[in-house]
Amino acid sequence: TGADGLDIDYKTDVTRAHEVMQHRTVFVGNIDPSGVLALGSPENVASSVSQLLHVFADTPRFVLNAGCALPPGTPSENIRMLMSTARGFR
Repeated sequence: TGADGLDIDYKTDVTRAHEVMQHRTVFVGNIDPSGVLALGSPENVASSVSQLLHVFADTPRFVLNAGCALPPGTPSENIRMLMSTARGFR
């Protein structure tokens, strides 16, 4: 598309998106906002975040984000887990 960055929905195959967009654009996303962030446990959040970060570990062209807007009432402990998992990723 020529866009500098693409915000990708949580249903997108991240491995395929990485293959296609690598070296071309910034990938933004794509943690499931409802099933993981709003309704999942902190452990589910940590697992999903880690999996996503592993896919994009070889590129700086990635912004960790929800794959859509967060639902009202998303537990703050899940948001904190997203941030702490990202900060601790190596």
